[in-house]
Order: sequence, then C-alpha cells, then structure tokens
Amino acid sequence: MLKFFKKELSPNLWHKKLIKLEDGIYLDNLIIKKYLNIFWESIMTPLNKDQIVLLLFRVKFGDEYNPKFTSHFTTLGRLYKVSSSQKDFNNLYQNLCEILISKDLATNNIILQQIIITYKVLSNIDYNTYKDNFKCNIFRGYNLPNTTNIKTWGTKISINNNILTLKKKGSKFNYEIESLKTNNDSINNVKLILPNLNNEILFTFRDIRNHNDNFNTFTRYIGSNEYYFVNGVLELRLNPWKLGCLEQIKSTR
Repeated sequence: MLKFFKKELSPNLWHKKLIKLEDGIYLDNLIIKKYLNIFWESIMTPLNKDQIVLLLFRVKFGDEYNPKFTSHFTTLGRLYKVSSSQKDFNNLYQNLCEILISKDLATNNIILQQIIITYKVLSNIDYNTYKDNFKCNIFRGYNLPNTTNIKTWGTKISINNNILTLKKKGSKFNYEIESLKTNNDSINNVKLILPNLNNEILFTFRDIRNHNDNFNTFTRYIGSNEYYFVNGVLELRLNPWKLGCLEQIKSTR
C-alpha cells in the first residue's frame, strides 16, 4: 500500500510528492481520483482556511520490459490555484479528466510509472502580493513578456496569413506570432527575429493559456523547458528530465 511520509512543510517553498506505482497500471480517471484523494487528505485537508496551494499534476510513462519505449513525463493541465474545499477538489479532478481525454492518454495503453504532484503552500496575503508583482522575466538574455496579451508586446507592423509581426518594445527585435485556438486553449507560436540580419530567427517559444484563465496565467515552452506563470509571476520552471531544484517527499508502496 502506498503511503506518504509525514514531513513538516516549509512555507512558501516548492514541495514534491513522488508516487511510484506498481507494474501494469494505466492512467485513467480512477487513478487520477485515487491519488488526488491521497494528496488532498495528507496535504490539503490540514491547511488553515486562509491558505491556498499552487499545484502541478505530472505523470511519467514508461515500460521497463520494452526497450523500444522511452520513458517520458507529461503535464496534465496547467499550474492550478486551489483551496482545501470540496468544490476545488471536484473542479480540479474534472479538469484533469478533461485534459486526459483531450490528450488521448487514457486510450494509448502506456504503462504509468509515477505520479508527481508539485505544490507550494501560500497564505492569501502572500498570494495577493504575487498578483501585484508584475515583472518581466529574462530568458536567454532577452526580456520576454509575462503575459499572453500580445497587444501589450509592441507595435503592430503587419499581419499576413495569420502571422502577426510586432516591433518589440524598446528593442531592435520583432515578434512573429501565429495565434491558434482549440476548445480549451489559446496558443501563440512565437519567433523572435532580428530584421537587420535578414529576419534571422534568434529563438522560438510557445505560450498556451486556458480559456478560463486571465492573460497573465499561462505556460511558456522554450525548447524542452516549461515555464508556469500565475498572474504574471514565474512560479515554476521544469525540464523533461528533472522537476527543478525541488524538495522531494519520498513514498513507499
């Protein structure tokens, strides 16, 4: 039987619950509900009423008996803000199930190795402080916007075949932006280019925002790295092989 080791939580720090699963388990709604319930009972229920949690639900797929299959991580949804209420549990569970269906993970018959729940406990005061802290973030030496509201990114130069070109504020660079929509998300595929060098592409990134979120809560993908913004603040960075410099809480079967 899986158990979480009890550990005193440090306020305002990222923690991680790493759940190793038995062989032959596949990801479905029942698995999500089972381990989300375990997390809720061990972490969420003991919280004070004035505390909230930023939470990321990730899974690792792999089959140690199939050498042709490479293990990989998948994030379900986005970085969520939840309280300990039953309503937030239900909403989170339903959202994760919808993401599972949209990614077609439940029907791929891929063995599930781990569930990783990364989270930070905050007071409402701390969270409101974050909401008021809108700062640009540095990526590879370039200041990139901490919002998906592209109207604030710069001055419009042109639009051609659904590609919007903007003059980046206060710089010699341009953005080329392709905007797409799905049933759940708004997606911006972005190129940062230097027009003085024959439109040389410096690098590309993708921003994905759920329709239910504001422009400043989204996920940015640059290469293999994932950056999770909540109200304009970079809360978490992940790469495909590590979950950052996060504290690990071990688990046993």
